Amino acid sequence: MNTDINIKIQNKEGRIASLSLITCFSGTTKVSLIYYEGNKNTVYKSKGFFGIYEDANEEFNTTFEKLKKKGFVKSL
Repeated sequence: MNTDINIKIQNKEGRIASLSLITCFSGTTKVSLIYYEGNKNTVYKSKGFFGIYEDANEEFNTTFEKLKKKGFVKSL
């Protein structure tokens, strides 16, 4: 069973951020947090996080709050 949270947002300058929290249950729980920030053609920042759900979920929420402070508000 997989559970996913995917957020794709844009700021006023057209920069796009994509944030995904992917949980895969297959014997053991594997969690991935994947973050990209850039425009439609270029990725400026990327981050991957792999570990237990509580840590990945906390990192997801922290990253999302940082994006909101940077002006990313418009959902795509």
